[in-house]
Amino acid sequence: MGERLRQYAAGLPLRLSFGGAQAIVAYASEAPVAIESTTGLTDRWIARRPLAARGRVGHEKPAPWLYLIGTRRAHLVPGRSRILDDTLAAYVPPLTVWIEDDPFTLLTWDPPLMDALAERGARVPGFVAGLDEFLGEIGALPDSVVRVEYARLERFYFDG
Repeated sequence: MGERLRQYAAGLPLRLSFGGAQAIVAYASEAPVAIESTTGLTDRWIARRPLAARGRVGHEKPAPWLYLIGTRRAHLVPGRSRILDDTLAAYVPPLTVWIEDDPFTLLTWDPPLMDALAERGARVPGFVAGLDEFLGEIGALPDSVVRVEYARLERFYFDG
């Protein structure tokens, strides 16, 4: 998985978020930025977070999604799962980039990066077309729905 990511993302400014068990994927990918997001081993801010509760030493400080998305602007997380999709759905649209048979969950949409990955053969979702469709229907939606969707879209796309 990491080797395939390296082939597709070579020379691109990829920011990867990964869990400890995915360290080999991050290492093999040679991503310019790799954020270990479950313990803070590669990120000073995560590592220095106060402990909420004592647990397994060194594994007690997971990064909040808002930090990974809003502050670090991480692009991808290796893998895809229903739990990951459900957790992320409150913050960003749950979308997946496929590099051959390997899924990577999207955290932020970076148009030049997504275009480059697509040109290299990755299967990138049609997010911009979906955004245009949503904007065309926005007038018919309740304000409460628009507020929630705009907050997710702002984090995922507009802030970048």
